[in-house]
Amino acid sequence: MKTISALVSHAIATGVVAVVTFVLAAVGYTGLLLWAVLAGEPLGGPFALLAMLLTAVAVVPVIVLLFLLPATAAARALRRLLRWSWWTEMPLAALAMVGLVAIAGTAAALAGHAEFSGEHAQTAGALAGLMLLPLGLYWWTFTAADGVQRLATSAWKLLARCVRTASSPDGRRADAAPR
Repeated sequence: MKTISALVSHAIATGVVAVVTFVLAAVGYTGLLLWAVLAGEPLGGPFALLAMLLTAVAVVPVIVLLFLLPATAAARALRRLLRWSWWTEMPLAALAMVGLVAIAGTAAALAGHAEFSGEHAQTAGALAGLMLLPLGLYWWTFTAADGVQRLATSAWKLLARCVRTASSPDGRRADAAPR
């Protein structure tokens, strides 16, 4: 049951990151459109918004699967293993994210047969910093979804107990021992 709950929480967090990414793409397009109108410059074609949204559709699953989900899952597993408080999970996820970005940057440099230079390190650092924003959104949504699921499960159990009690002829719980 915990695995299903974790998968649902990750799916909700992925959906929220995708929606926010699409909203930011639309806001970015609106800004570009306003700039084009005010400056009298071309916008970049009639398909600029479509291209931005398709880019978001392509990029969000990659970022979630390669960075956000592993960092969040590793942080939660490490926090539970060490029996630390829940508030240590976000810093652990941030450290995991930086490590994943460093690994991805090194792998990309090696795949391109390039030397890992200071310029690559700056790019990886900037990417790690930018990835902390979606990580924060993903982690907070994941954590909140987990709590909402627990609250919904408790409410459902309470409702079921109330229904069993109300449906009993003498007002006692149906599964209670007879008097």
